[in-house]
Amino acid sequence: MDLPLYAIAIAAFALLYIGIGVFLLFTIIITLLVMLIYLIVRYSPLPDGYPYSANAISQTVILVGVTWAVFVWVSDKSPIPFLGNGLTYVNPNSVAIGPILIISIVVLLAFLVIMSFAAPELLRARQGGGGGSEEKPKQGVGA
Repeated sequence: MDLPLYAIAIAAFALLYIGIGVFLLFTIIITLLVMLIYLIVRYSPLPDGYPYSANAISQTVILVGVTWAVFVWVSDKSPIPFLGNGLTYVNPNSVAIGPILIISIVVLLAFLVIMSFAAPELLRARQGGGGGSEEKPKQGVGA
């Protein structure tokens, strides 16, 4: 399971739907775009570079969907108006969308930039230095 992707999906959905009150359709579209941007930045080129199996991807998708469903269920907003007039369920004058979006974009970009530079180093460290041409010492009896 791709844990950072799951965390991004939860944070973006919670901020948009529960925090700001963006209509459910816009929330899902924006969250999926943010997740796609994360995948492209971290694992580009995506089809060959994604390090997870189909089983891990399906687990992540199921957990993201279940978490979103729980957020919709416990939220005080009615998901019945899937798409409405404007952007939010509440009066637009009562929610300061501009500063929230600016802060969210800055935090998201900082996270994506840091992870795009840190991910190769973390993968290299996890693989033991990444030197493929080194000869490994023989182990066992009579080596």
